Amino acid sequence: MGAGNCRSFGCAEAAAASHIQVGERAEEVWSSRFSALAAATAENFKRVIIVDRYVAERHLNERKGEFARFLKFLSVTAKGKKHVSVYTRRPKRDCGLWRDEEIADELRQLKYENIASLTIWVAPKRDERENQKDRFVMFGDKYVWDLGHGLEPFEDATVQSNCSATLKTWESTGSYQVLLDAMQGIKTKRIKVWG
Repeated sequence: MGAGNCRSFGCAEAAAASHIQVGERAEEVWSSRFSALAAATAENFKRVIIVDRYVAERHLNERKGEFARFLKFLSVTAKGKKHVSVYTRRPKRDCGLWRDEEIADELRQLKYENIASLTIWVAPKRDERENQKDRFVMFGDKYVWDLGHGLEPFEDATVQSNCSATLKTWESTGSYQVLLDAMQGIKTKRIKVWG
């Protein structure tokens, strides 16, 4: 509740007026935009939601590091346990689609101290939600970072491509909850990785 009054949240609001730029350090992107929300201790802030249709594919198939780096920063910054949910599409590979158990086994390697639970929601490859291209990170239910390239700014120690980043708060976040409700539709599969 007090996030809006703290100095670091003010820095995040100021950063919301500009793109994440090539050459910025990933750690600086985290501290200027995400750390105040990650450190918030109110009950509501224990929940962190990542919506990025490519995050599982990039982690499992391409071995990109942005998801691991994001979780590590979150764990280090958190002043208590966080419950992370990820909405993504089911990744495919040469021999078909990744199975639930395989996804969970791979992601269990990302267990960090302050991440109490990790749940993955995967949409089928051929589904109407394939058209859902929004990529964002939601802290609680009132603070959303809308990210043009999802977690990609955390791929390396420095940002590799410019990325839009807009902070939405309070009333302007209602439509994001509607998107989440739609993504939890009947065909979306819930995979509990741990917690």
